Amino acid sequence: DHVIDLGPGGGRHGGHIVAQGTPAELRRLADTPTGRLMARPAPTLSEGAAGSGHVLALRGFTRHNLVDVDVDVPLGALVVVTGVSGAGKSTLVHGGLVPAVADVLADRRRAGGARLEGAEHVGRLVEVDASPLGSTPRSVPATYLGIWDDLRRLLAATPEARARGYGPGRFSFNTPGGRCPACDGRGEAVV
Repeated sequence: DHVIDLGPGGGRHGGHIVAQGTPAELRRLADTPTGRLMARPAPTLSEGAAGSGHVLALRGFTRHNLVDVDVDVPLGALVVVTGVSGAGKSTLVHGGLVPAVADVLADRRRAGGARLEGAEHVGRLVEVDASPLGSTPRSVPATYLGIWDDLRRLLAATPEARARGYGPGRFSFNTPGGRCPACDGRGEAVV
């Protein structure tokens, strides 16, 4: 896992990478808000896998309060971009990394600005933001990622599902019989 900490403040007081590294490295940095938080015992934090060994590197990115930022994003690992409100987290990810990778994957040339290195190790880009996951309140991340159809087919292929005559539709949150009758697939029931 890898943490990129932006700050030190928000708006014109932010826009700098104040720290980056593994969670263990950031826990040793008590001079950043994120480092101080991570230095506290947190049983839910774990070191995790080392990733693929490849790195996506954005060099010289400038937008809003981020000026000539260089950042390395390990591939094949959970990466957290953190910082105070207004520090530039969304700008870095949605305004820098995502469009740069999308341009490479679409074989579009980038006009000046930041350089991207390591994109040859990226086969697919899925941008997850704060917008609703789908057209219904029953959408889940698997719906958003486009893999729920595959999961339904796998579930329908199990011996028990075949013995009961269940097809992929039986495993849909959007159809009677496939969703919980108590909550209609919403994950909660109003009492």
